[in-house]
Amino acid sequence: MRSDRISNLFKQLRQKAVRWTQDNLAALTDCEPEIPDSLNDRAQDSWRPLLAIAEIAGSEWLELGLASAIKLSDEKSEISKRTLLLGDIRNLFKQSRAARMASADICAGLALIEESPWPEWRNGQPITARQLARLLEPLGIRPRQLKMDRINTRGYEWNDFLDSISRYLPEVHI
Repeated sequence: MRSDRISNLFKQLRQKAVRWTQDNLAALTDCEPEIPDSLNDRAQDSWRPLLAIAEIAGSEWLELGLASAIKLSDEKSEISKRTLLLGDIRNLFKQSRAARMASADICAGLALIEESPWPEWRNGQPITARQLARLLEPLGIRPRQLKMDRINTRGYEWNDFLDSISRYLPEVHI
């Protein structure tokens, strides 16, 4: 029952979004919103369409959009760093299809993501296991002793991330 009700709500939302887009397509096409300089190139590209929609929707929406962009994506924002880290770790676990990974393997995988800050995290050096642990600690995620290939190592289990990923990276199904 509940899923039908939610599905109907999303159906209405989709219909309204399509209609709004059709009504505002010319304005959206021509819109060049000002993007905060404090955002990196990736964040600017991500926020551009959202801020264009906000600009056309009205000045109060643009103000909210700009404030959200800065709070969530400013390079200095700890929230945006952790959110990016969680997304990248989620992708590493999905790619490896592993239930657990050594800290060193996670750091090595992160260092390969060129468009992220991890390859040059501090002083031009890739992120280390200790730095990884410090970033994850406020989320309640801590490395643990794991036995992998008969070797004791420190690392993380996929289940360690589930709660934080569900809060910071909700899946959107429309």
